[in-house]
Amino acid sequence: MKLLNFVLLTLTILLVVPLSVFSQLPYSEGGPSVTDPGADLPTNLRRYLDATNGNDNNDGTSPATAWKSWSKVLSEKDNFQPGTHILFKRGESWYGKKYRFEYVDGEPGNRIVLGAYGDLSLGPPQVRVQIICNYSSYLMVRDLDCKYISADYGAHHIIIYNNIVHDNSSCGIGVYGKSHHISIVGNLIYDIASNDPITIHQANWNPIPRTNRWSFWIVDNIVVGNDGVEDCIDIEMGNYTDDGEERKGDVKVINNRLQGTSLSGLSTMTGAAAHGITAAHDGAYYWFLGNAISGTKSSAILMEKSTGAGSKQYFYVSGNVVFRSDNWSSKATTDFGLDYATITHNTIIRHKYKRATTKLAGMDLVFERNLLLRTHTEYSWVEDGESPDISNIDYNWYGYSDNPLMGWDAKWTCSEWQQNTGWDYNSQTGDVPGVSNPPDGTYLDPRDWDDPAFLAHFIPDPSWAGNAGVNTPGAFDENGNRLGMEIEPFPTLQINNGYGWEGPLLIQQRYPLNGGGGPAIPNAPDNLIATAVSGSTIDLSWNDNSNDEDGFKIERSTDGGIAFSEIATVGADVTGYSDTGLSAATTYHYRVRAYNAAGNSGYSNTASATTNGAGDPSLIAHWAMDDGSGTTAIDDAGGHHGTLTNMDPASDWVAGNVGSGALDFDGSDDHVNAGIFDIPEGSTGLTLAAWIKPNTLSQAAVVSKGAGTV
Repeated sequence: MKLLNFVLLTLTILLVVPLSVFSQLPYSEGGPSVTDPGADLPTNLRRYLDATNGNDNNDGTSPATAWKSWSKVLSEKDNFQPGTHILFKRGESWYGKKYRFEYVDGEPGNRIVLGAYGDLSLGPPQVRVQIICNYSSYLMVRDLDCKYISADYGAHHIIIYNNIVHDNSSCGIGVYGKSHHISIVGNLIYDIASNDPITIHQANWNPIPRTNRWSFWIVDNIVVGNDGVEDCIDIEMGNYTDDGEERKGDVKVINNRLQGTSLSGLSTMTGAAAHGITAAHDGAYYWFLGNAISGTKSSAILMEKSTGAGSKQYFYVSGNVVFRSDNWSSKATTDFGLDYATITHNTIIRHKYKRATTKLAGMDLVFERNLLLRTHTEYSWVEDGESPDISNIDYNWYGYSDNPLMGWDAKWTCSEWQQNTGWDYNSQTGDVPGVSNPPDGTYLDPRDWDDPAFLAHFIPDPSWAGNAGVNTPGAFDENGNRLGMEIEPFPTLQINNGYGWEGPLLIQQRYPLNGGGGPAIPNAPDNLIATAVSGSTIDLSWNDNSNDEDGFKIERSTDGGIAFSEIATVGADVTGYSDTGLSAATTYHYRVRAYNAAGNSGYSNTASATTNGAGDPSLIAHWAMDDGSGTTAIDDAGGHHGTLTNMDPASDWVAGNVGSGALDFDGSDDHVNAGIFDIPEGSTGLTLAAWIKPNTLSQAAVVSKGAGTV
């Protein structure tokens, strides 16, 4: 028989790396810009420069006794200890050609800093030189206005952060031969006359070696191009061997804002850069995530297939937004010549002219859940003459309805494309309400691209048929959540479980690696049990399945488990909570999840309990028997939980006609054993109620008690 609900009334028988760590980063690791970063340092670890009032005969240990010149810094650099801060005064200027800050070494946790002090309202100090950090390690270069910053000749573990770099003849921030573990974060680069504002590139005389253990982060930068710029960001890792070990790569390019076209009011140069992000040389293991690119005169993202032995291999290209692209020529907006690449959740809006929005070449490519739009109806969306070996193209959305926009050489409709290639079986075409280029003349300045009104141009309207939560094509869902921003591991990358270098603390704060060296999202708790202990209190308990949580978040629903709201948090390793102040005779649903700096775990199972009725203080036990899994039948009135006996949880928990579930008993030896518990003193009666649905009627006990007396 099937027991739907089993209620016993007046029963008288005996039967879960804290984020706070990151919020306290020191100035040397990327903490806030402050008036005097050296104020709390020992005098031997601080040196101040003042171009107007300084004197190189001073000791340099305070603003009042500041040095004057960079030459004084160079003359003393061999004496700098790890942790030394060299601070330039805001509102002052230094001019020259090259400042060679070479053979200067900090140590982990004690970087040597080139930074700024003074009134924050004056802006960064004008250090209008090329800062060359060759042969150096564990440096922080930050808060300066300069012409050029480079790391070369084996420089390593250097952070280049929050600088304004402009008006250089060639390149803005450069990383060259044998340099490794470099982080380029939050800089503004413009008016670079030639080559690339940001470049990681081999120098012919000094190649980068063994990058399967040497790594780079390029994140949160703003770049403005001009007609002298080839690539806003250029990456070349090569594919030859060094010391018998093949050189590959580990490069993360995330959340950069690249305006290919020169910007009135900022730039003195004119025209547009050829490309946004380029990786047009051999190499492997790249993440290009969440970048915004506009105004390039050729491909916004270019990864041309090389003829080298290793070519371009192992890419995640995801969550990027390309808009107002291709204003100046007729190239493909995005050009992927890759092997073993996943290209997903990108929003690509081509602006003018002919040719493809996306061009593909290579082998083992996955091209899924991308949103490709264009403001005209000529030529193809996806094309290539090389007939690439693609693993899958599907779940994409192509703007305009069934025009001849797709194909390698032929121009097919979407349905013809599906029939002739077998690709895009689940993809669709049509307009995308809510998504478009911003109006002409607006949002040209990439410093404004974090404005919610700007981002709204790429968020689909709720009416769009393509909305599918986390599976929505493009870089945003209908609620404005970013998609495709996960740093996924490469199984073949032998660094940090496939995630690559986790970066310095500044990077770990912004982009934690969930499965690598950064904090991991904790495992979800389970076996949540809710027990009503009175008319106003429900006790919760759960299993803690992780050892790295910061705590647990507890959520409650009062509408039958549909809408939940957070009611409390508890600390790490806590596995219980009492919810008090509740209404009598009311059912509450609960769920719990763990959290830490990396994010929230999945939810536990949902558990419910009904508080005791205010008018029925004699209610002792209530087994709803709708738990749905496990070997326990919860007593949500008295806590006398029963154990499924001679039963199979996999098959005996079933759907019910009343409540959220039921137990299916075989009518033979299946039963729930509620154990032994006391009854209130003086009780003399027994009242039982059960809701059952018998398959057949025969002599079978619905409730029985063992030894004991009433």
